[in-house]
Amino acid sequence: GWTFQGDWDETTPIISNTCTLEWPPLSGKFITFPEIDRARFFSLRRAREKIKQTQQPFLDRLAAALKKRDAAGVRT
Repeated sequence: GWTFQGDWDETTPIISNTCTLEWPPLSGKFITFPEIDRARFFSLRRAREKIKQTQQPFLDRLAAALKKRDAAGVRT
């Protein structure tokens, strides 16, 4: 998961790194594919429903950072 502040046009293509994998295993044949095929943005509540359980701490840190920013009155 990742986050940023600002606007994003969902029609803008995502440019991803690629991975190369031997497939089928031990075949000597390699395929290359993008690490990600799409990107979406969600509210924190909706993100918690979508994200893997092991990635929940990422959302916890984001929520804490946003709360701290808001408490400090920082506006961008």
